[in-house]
Amino acid sequence: MMQRFWSTVAPPHTDRRREHVRTVAGYMIAAACLVWVFHDVEVEPMLRAVREVRWTWIALAVAVDILSYITQALRWKFLLTPIGNVRWLDATQAIYAGLFASEVLPMRPGEVLRAFIVSRRLHTEISLVFPSIMVERFFDGIWLALGVAVAAMLMPLPRSLLRAGDVLGVLLLLATAQFLYEVFRRPDRSALAAQPPGKRARFRHGFRQIGRRQEAFLVFGLSLVLLTADTRILAGHARVRPGRECLDRRRGSDDRAPRHRCSERPG
Repeated sequence: MMQRFWSTVAPPHTDRRREHVRTVAGYMIAAACLVWVFHDVEVEPMLRAVREVRWTWIALAVAVDILSYITQALRWKFLLTPIGNVRWLDATQAIYAGLFASEVLPMRPGEVLRAFIVSRRLHTEISLVFPSIMVERFFDGIWLALGVAVAAMLMPLPRSLLRAGDVLGVLLLLATAQFLYEVFRRPDRSALAAQPPGKRARFRHGFRQIGRRQEAFLVFGLSLVLLTADTRILAGHARVRPGRECLDRRRGSDDRAPRHRCSERPG
């Protein structure tokens, strides 16, 4: 009764004012965080580095980065089809929210956060969303292992990277066997009829539904597109600034070195 009374007495613009206060408070906290980040940064070296940046490559890297997350949202939308039809924009927002949470919070809780957001949008349990995320990482791991194998055949790699590739390959073989078992396993109908399935059974059922849909092949191909996009982003970042040799030559005693030789970084 009291809540209903105060809702009628309070002015209609109270909620809007509270929203403005929250927005201003958010910007103030963000500004304070920026001040803390840059409080011990030397201005002159930072400005010199900014002047040496190649903005064309930055624009290309940003465009490819945004495109990769849009593709990831489309891939996730296909994987979530068995439990609901999530909008592509909602999936994109959840991915970016998880990305920002992993950047600023410890223990990288972004995956849990984006699963929670989508579960609220689909009005379902968060445990039903996790199989789609695990299948994402499983497909990414397969393409990553294949990439390491191809790179090892084309060029010499450090031993530590080769050992890591071997460990990843073994783990992927075990994960592949478990995934195929869950996809093609026939559930016990009598046991399901005797008692309602628990969270573990529904979790395994999520893998079975994803693996048996035709969209799984499309998602597997999109994973290769994402890995290629991430590679191009790293290549763009490598071209953003001149190489260390060129910077040392410009700052060193050999000022007569032609500057046009340092204007391009070997790709």
